Amino acid sequence: MPNIIEPSVKELLAELKKRARNNLVDSRSAYEDLVDEVINEKVEAGEIDSDEDTESLKDKLLGRWEEVEEFVRRSETTKP
Repeated sequence: MPNIIEPSVKELLAELKKRARNNLVDSRSAYEDLVDEVINEKVEAGEIDSDEDTESLKDKLLGRWEEVEEFVRRSETTKP
C-alpha cells in the first residue's frame, strides 16, 4: 500500500477559503456543502485515504466557518 501524504487541515482550509470566495459562499449551509465536496474530491483523487476518519476532519473544518466567513467578507470589500 502506498504511503499517502494527506493534506493538512491548514492546506484544506486554504483551499476552502479560496473556493468559498470564488463561489461567494455566504451561509454555513453552503460552507458545509463545500466542505463535503472538497473532502469527497480528495478521497476520490486518493489524496485522503478512504479509511481516514473523514467525519473528524469535516468537523475540524466546519469549526472554522467563522474564519472562512470573515475571509470571504474581507475579499468582497477589497475587490475593485
